[in-house]
Amino acid sequence: MQWENDDSLTLTCSTQFIWRPRPKLLLTEEEQEEVRKKLTATMKRLEKEDAMLRKRKQASANAERVKQLKEFRDMMAERHRVFLEQQQRRIALGLVKAQTEEEAKDIVERVEELISEKVEPM
Repeated sequence: MQWENDDSLTLTCSTQFIWRPRPKLLLTEEEQEEVRKKLTATMKRLEKEDAMLRKRKQASANAERVKQLKEFRDMMAERHRVFLEQQQRRIALGLVKAQTEEEAKDIVERVEELISEKVEPM
């Protein structure tokens, strides 16, 4: 494309078409036809192999997620066990009040905070 002096756009072809000769095929017509017939069967076989490979990858990823989840739950159970063991010590030291689980669930703390106060004359 090229701009002219009168603000018009002209399209010039600056590409070149180069023809190259192609070599003769090494396969006969019958061999070409046989390759075409085998192509569909080969494609189906390869698609099945790809699907199996995807399923294996997905199964290994799922197994890894399950393993990580189990490790996390085991870690949380261990921490909860340690917390419960140390709770008696905290009660004995007076750091927390002795409560049952029901009492602990029912505690509601209400906090009111005055942000600003403005007095307007009447």
